[in-house]
Amino acid sequence: MKTTKTIKLAEFGIEINIVEGGASISSDLKEVCPYCKKIECYCPKCEAWYNSIQDSSDEIEKLVKEENRKSFNISIDALESLILAHACAGIDVEAYGYVEGIRTTLDAISTQYED
Repeated sequence: MKTTKTIKLAEFGIEINIVEGGASISSDLKEVCPYCKKIECYCPKCEAWYNSIQDSSDEIEKLVKEENRKSFNISIDALESLILAHACAGIDVEAYGYVEGIRTTLDAISTQYED
């Protein structure tokens, strides 16, 4: 498919590609797994660590951080989906007010899931 429009929001590492019959979004906003360095983490080392959690406060803290990372990424998925839907609907996602709204939303998400 031929890209009909590309929108870049460099501040967030967001790139939107709108094509005939569809669209896609990518960004640098999600946090990677500290073990395998992937966003979507299903590696055996991580799974083994997750399943071996003991009742020590250090291990519980690591588990909470991992759950926060996953929840943070889910929130970013939702934000990206909303931005993509707005771009596809013709809303100017590069407008100052819209970009300010993205900043405010990212601040709220980061505050919600900070360590």
